[in-house]
Amino acid sequence: MRSIDQESSCTRAGHPAKIHGFGSWIMIVFLLTLLVATMALAYFESCLAAGVDIPVSGYIAFCLGALFSILMGVGLTALVFHSTRHGFDEHMQIRRTRIVRNHGLGTVRHNSA
Repeated sequence: MRSIDQESSCTRAGHPAKIHGFGSWIMIVFLLTLLVATMALAYFESCLAAGVDIPVSGYIAFCLGALFSILMGVGLTALVFHSTRHGFDEHMQIRRTRIVRNHGLGTVRHNSA
């Protein structure tokens, strides 16, 4: 079953894939340029550091930093999926919602007009 937002986006653009326009292409080009610049900087820095010995503590710090970055990415991605699956990202209803407690048996929501 489609939501109202999905139906309106399909009818406006014809197909959901056609929603992305010129701004998306600018962002893709910018990100690819940033990737190439980062790779070039890493290459030039590795050439300048040729012959330098890295101590064991440097390797440990590098591995811990990489591990922490991966764990943060996985954790944040899990939070995004959790919030999407449990309805935290849905739009608020226009109608006011009143919550009535059932003597510790949970909550019951009644819509008031």
